[in-house]
Amino acid sequence: MSLADSTIRGVIWNFLEMLLRRGLVALTTLVLSYFVSPADFGLLSMLSLFLVVLGGLMDAGLKEALIRRRHLSLRLLNTTFWASLGLGGIAYTLLFSVAPWISEFYSQPSLVVLLRTAGLSIIFNAMQIAPAARLTQALDFKGLMRISFPAAAISSALALLLACFGAGVWALIIQTLAASVVSTILIWRLAGWRPVRQIDCKPLVALYRFGYKLFLSNLIALIVRNAVPSMLGKFLGSTYAGYYYFVDKIMEVIMGQLVYSVQNVTYPSLSKISKDTGRLREAYRKSIEIMVFLLGPMLMIGAGLADQLFEIAFSSAWLPASEAFRWLCFAYLLYPIHAINLNVIKVLGRSDLFLWLELLKAALAIGVLSFAIPWGFQAVLFGQIVISFLCFFPNAMYSKPLIGYSAIDQLRDTLPYYACAVMAGFFAYIVADFLVGNRPAYIVLLGGSAGLTAYILLCFMFRLRAWKLILNSLRGIIKVGA
Repeated sequence: MSLADSTIRGVIWNFLEMLLRRGLVALTTLVLSYFVSPADFGLLSMLSLFLVVLGGLMDAGLKEALIRRRHLSLRLLNTTFWASLGLGGIAYTLLFSVAPWISEFYSQPSLVVLLRTAGLSIIFNAMQIAPAARLTQALDFKGLMRISFPAAAISSALALLLACFGAGVWALIIQTLAASVVSTILIWRLAGWRPVRQIDCKPLVALYRFGYKLFLSNLIALIVRNAVPSMLGKFLGSTYAGYYYFVDKIMEVIMGQLVYSVQNVTYPSLSKISKDTGRLREAYRKSIEIMVFLLGPMLMIGAGLADQLFEIAFSSAWLPASEAFRWLCFAYLLYPIHAINLNVIKVLGRSDLFLWLELLKAALAIGVLSFAIPWGFQAVLFGQIVISFLCFFPNAMYSKPLIGYSAIDQLRDTLPYYACAVMAGFFAYIVADFLVGNRPAYIVLLGGSAGLTAYILLCFMFRLRAWKLILNSLRGIIKVGA
């Protein structure tokens, strides 16, 4: 099978995996919101910063480094497994030790046992690094779907059962831990090998030389992402932290559905043609246009109908969070471009540039957050838009020297789609405002239809090429499936 056919099949299976798993998680979160309070979600958000920081230690960039290898020997897989497990044990020990200090920092005594329980997922996730890299490197996303969806289904069912019995934040903790345990069991059933006591330090050092920079980069990005709800919990209370954390998870599901599926497949497949600059540039141009074309109107129409969507989907306790949803829709507009630019750097193996960019963006993000948080919740939300805009330029500046795709070229390709998406959101908002007082479902149906119709007509009017790109991709998928 050719690389193109393998990539198309990978996109199909990865998208299905994302659709099923993330769709199930979104539905579960929707139901949990009726049983779990914003303050309980706020407690989870306080844990998240420390879980992702210490959880990242057990990866240390090894998975990314493994995926780039053309051949994964059993010796290398065994070495990676034991290294990841050892780092996972160290990470959990640190988390267990610092839990009382974290609890004292937030003035939340319950955080000690919550952290120590949720932190067990670090150990189980460490056991997945080597087999998951093996499946991803082989573009076996069908196998990954057979792992992630059952894990999501079992953990979601358990969380809902506990929530119905009034478990509160414990339902969220057990959901996280159960997903790690089940996925670990399933991935080892499909791994095709079993680790033995075999460690070879020489290739491990080579992996770390590449991977540690990606590890630090990902760690910085995770810290910045989780710093917002953590700081909201510290200075504005757990309820505001819960609003932000809950909405951010919704946005992650919406954006990740397409962006992550494309990234997960293009990284291992395009790594194989990393020396062909022309093919890389054209592949990323198409990826950016398709993602912006699909996600732009979704975000803008969602922003226009935010109040009605929250009235339909969530209990009254969550209605104030619709404001956060509207602001974050705008903040996430540039997310597809951010993701693609960073993927270019990873494909070309420039982990040094990746680390430098994350340091720069972290400084920008922390600076904006520090300035905004004394001014309240709305200022923090507006600050996320500012951060997204400021981060575009450092993210895009290396794409020109690396593949000849400058920030100006990216804006030229995507601005027409963004303009059409903003107009679509405006039409949806106008219809919602005109129909105020009617049933929320009726407003969403008419407002969404008006916005989507306006978007399609504008795209045809300006002769934007995303339609043709999508049709060509569908023909390729049909050809592969035939």
